[in-house]
Amino acid sequence: MQQQHPAAWVEKGELKVEHGAGGPYPVVVPCRGARLFVNGKEFTAAVAVSKSDAVKIETANDFTPGPIQKEDFCWPPW
Repeated sequence: MQQQHPAAWVEKGELKVEHGAGGPYPVVVPCRGARLFVNGKEFTAAVAVSKSDAVKIETANDFTPGPIQKEDFCWPPW
């Protein structure tokens, strides 16, 4: 039996989650300008999510013109 690799991605404004039965589960990392809620609880650090979790991401609506800084990215998350 082949194990499915965990994955989480945004598609048409919705977070999609895939993983095998029983995990491992993908990890979502909130970045600056985004608020991450999993099952109604806000997370400010990396959190594993499953297909059954209710995940909501709120993004800031502000825009600051200028060059992109390294701090604007949250990769790698550790």
